[in-house]
Amino acid sequence: MWERATSEDGLGRLGRALRRFGAAPGAVLGEGGEFETLVLDGPAPLFKKRIVVPEAGRSVVSDGGGSLWLMLRGASLEDKADDGPRGQTPTVREPPLLDARFEAILSSVTAGAEHATAEPGADGRWLALARGPAATLTGAGELLQWSVVADAGVAGRSIEAETALVVDKIRKALSSASRDASQITNTLIVLRRMADFSAVNEEYGKLFARPIPPSRVTVSCGDLLPPGRNVLVFVSMPRAAVARGDRSGLHVQARSYWAPANIGPYSQAVDVPVTARTRATGLRAVYVAGQIPLVPASMTLPPPSCAASLQKQIVLSLQHLWRIGAEMKVQCWTSAVAYFARASPSSSSPAEAMERRARQACRAWALAHAAPDEDEAEAEVGPDPWHLRYNHEYMTLGGADAQSSTVALPDWSIFTMRQQNAPESCIPPVFAAEVQGLPRQSAVEWHAHVGLAHVPDGCAEMMRRPEVGGRRDWSAWHAVVRTAEASLVYTALARRPVDDEPAGSGDLEQALREAYRQSVRDICPEATAISSLDGPCLVYVDVAQAATPWKGAGDWDGQMPFALVPCHSIWSPEAGRLACLALFRADLVAASQ
Repeated sequence: MWERATSEDGLGRLGRALRRFGAAPGAVLGEGGEFETLVLDGPAPLFKKRIVVPEAGRSVVSDGGGSLWLMLRGASLEDKADDGPRGQTPTVREPPLLDARFEAILSSVTAGAEHATAEPGADGRWLALARGPAATLTGAGELLQWSVVADAGVAGRSIEAETALVVDKIRKALSSASRDASQITNTLIVLRRMADFSAVNEEYGKLFARPIPPSRVTVSCGDLLPPGRNVLVFVSMPRAAVARGDRSGLHVQARSYWAPANIGPYSQAVDVPVTARTRATGLRAVYVAGQIPLVPASMTLPPPSCAASLQKQIVLSLQHLWRIGAEMKVQCWTSAVAYFARASPSSSSPAEAMERRARQACRAWALAHAAPDEDEAEAEVGPDPWHLRYNHEYMTLGGADAQSSTVALPDWSIFTMRQQNAPESCIPPVFAAEVQGLPRQSAVEWHAHVGLAHVPDGCAEMMRRPEVGGRRDWSAWHAVVRTAEASLVYTALARRPVDDEPAGSGDLEQALREAYRQSVRDICPEATAISSLDGPCLVYVDVAQAATPWKGAGDWDGQMPFALVPCHSIWSPEAGRLACLALFRADLVAASQ
């Protein structure tokens, strides 16, 4: 009572008190229902006087049952001091571009301080959630995915005409699958020229007439695209139909100080249920759009004048990703890629410059996942869990949903206790990919592959395997989440360049399938049906180190079973060169189910 509602302490106390009424986060202005707020003063152009209540005239009266009210006596009006020339506009506080957490990350990245990362579970003992008797591994098969390009013979047509052909093919594919565009969750667009971005937006946007269009990542790859094609669109949606009320999203179109508005027909994030063998698991998958470092209030890039311009772009776009993830209640990411625009050909050592960028992105990612200080964890005061559950004065009508409004990112409670005791082991893998260009000529774009929400406590693990099947040229990272229906296994599989193997030799898809099956066999030796696992859902290829489906294929027909991003270079979490990177998902189901 009688606490300033706009102060940090006041906001915190009001937020905790409102949970009793199931209230969602929002404005602190009371309307006389659960609580009331009084306005006593304000900016001079609006408030000619202020209301003053003497301390002796304020008393708190209890009505019992947890109800309190404030009695005020002796209130009076007081003239405001003339603080400046008449007509002067009052100064309005502008929030800092970076909050304290990401300002500290920027300082660390700019200083070049190394951040040690653990390599958990190299012997396989960490992945307890994926082990169990008589379990069957099945390819997830929970997503419909299409790679769509215009048919052969589009050479000479405008980019608008080519994009219109792509959009028409997507409509036909949706019709054949008895779906509509409102069920698409996320897309990946690969352009030959980023200058075509606006024209592609115009045609692509005609697909989506309903609210919450899919999230989207857009990059350009220049002449790494197949000859005669200028735009590739990869489309993804749940195989099981999702009820309209069970699909949510974040579609910000107004400017703010919080995060950038969208710059095209896409949502910042789309949230859908996660299924295993078409049955709900209780988890939610959040697909966040690619995040570039626009200043939210101006929708422009930070000025390039400062020496730490690149580092600022890396950290600012990462903050955008974090704010959107936190708003969507993401508890952890499965993996991520930081795209970087290719350095100028005139650079003296482009490979070294790209390696530095990769290291800086990996350092920022690791720092964003840093474990909270014990002092910070103990700073928040409030009722303990017993009171929240059993004391009627603290119970919330909103139940778990109201409490979930304060989900942390990352949420350490979802990991097994053994991994919580080694926080570095909980950091999901992050990679860097060098492409030709990015939207708005930004230097970096963050792409978090899957954000997981509604994960129960102690039900998640992260694991890295530095070798796959005894082969040192392959490495695997696994994120496992246990549910009542199945254990979901999200895998990132990477291959390093091999000196004695010529670039582009062999079948890329077949090599990835074989390595993936072996990587799963390494962590789940008791599982059956490994040979039936699906292929990758997304692949990154260094075209100088590995073949693409269209390399040497002549008149490529556009058929591809997975999304593919051709890159000038790919870098591991340790900033080592990679030939390719692929993402998979499988379900580990008990034999009795």
